[in-house]
Amino acid sequence: MYISSNEQLEQIPDNDIKLKCYVDDFFIAVKELKSKSKKIKYYVRIRENVTIENYGNLFDVFKDLRDYIKNIDCLELELSSIVKNRDFEKLITFLQCVNSNLQFVLKLGNLEVFNVEQLQSLKKLNSNLDTTIKINQTYQGKYSENNEYDNLYTFDDLIKIKKKIDEIIKKIPADYNDVERILFIYKYLGKKIKYDKNIANLNYDERETHDSNSIYDVLFENKGVCSSIAVTFRALMDAIGVDCQVIMSEEHEWNIVKINGYWYHLDLTWD
Repeated sequence: MYISSNEQLEQIPDNDIKLKCYVDDFFIAVKELKSKSKKIKYYVRIRENVTIENYGNLFDVFKDLRDYIKNIDCLELELSSIVKNRDFEKLITFLQCVNSNLQFVLKLGNLEVFNVEQLQSLKKLNSNLDTTIKINQTYQGKYSENNEYDNLYTFDDLIKIKKKIDEIIKKIPADYNDVERILFIYKYLGKKIKYDKNIANLNYDERETHDSNSIYDVLFENKGVCSSIAVTFRALMDAIGVDCQVIMSEEHEWNIVKINGYWYHLDLTWD
C-alpha cells in the first residue's frame, strides 16, 4: 500500500505488515510506526527524480537506509542517467550491509547507466542478494512503469553485452561524423542479423518470453525480430551519444534518430 498521510498510517493494523512506499514516505512511515512498536517489512522504491528534504541527491538516502536495513524487505532503484563513481560507492556501501533476504530490483532506463567496472562490482555482491535487472529500451532515457517491453538480464549477460557494444564502437573510424557513425552501425548490424522466423511465428505471450533477452540474442546469436533489432540499435546509439527512440506500430517496430535537430527514420529489420 502507499502512504500519503498520517490518517492512513493510523489505519494500519497492529499485526505484522509489509508496507510499500516511495523513499520520500519511508522515513515518515518509520518515524510514525516505530513509536507504535509494530513489526514492519518495507518495500522501498527510489526513483531518480526523488526529492527529499535535507538530501543533496538520492544516493545520500542510502546512509540513513542502512539504519533500517532489517526492516526493508525489497528495494527498487530506478535510474536513467549515468551513475557517477562517488554515488556508486554509496550504493555499494549500502549493499554490503544487507542480508541475503533482501530483494534488490534495478530498473534502468538504458544500458549506459552503469559501466562494466561498476557492473562487475555489483556482481560480486550478487551472491548475497536476490537481484533482478530490468532494462527499458523503448523510451528515450526514462524508465516507464507502463512499458511492457523490459529486457531482463543477469549481471553476466549485461557485462557481455556492454563489452560487445564497446567492441563494435571501436571499429568505427575516429574521424567519422554522426551520420557516418550511425550508418556504420546500421550497415554492420544489417550484414550480420538474420530475421528470426521461429520467434515471429509465436503467439504474443510466447514471443515475449523468448524475446526477453533480445539485445543479447541479436549481438551474440545474430538473429532477432523487429522489436529486438530496434532495441539493439537503440542501445548502440545510446553508446555513441546519438538521440534515438524505438517507434512502435501494431505490427512493427523501427527506430528514429536525431541529427542536427531533425528526426530520421531507420528500419534495420526491412531496410
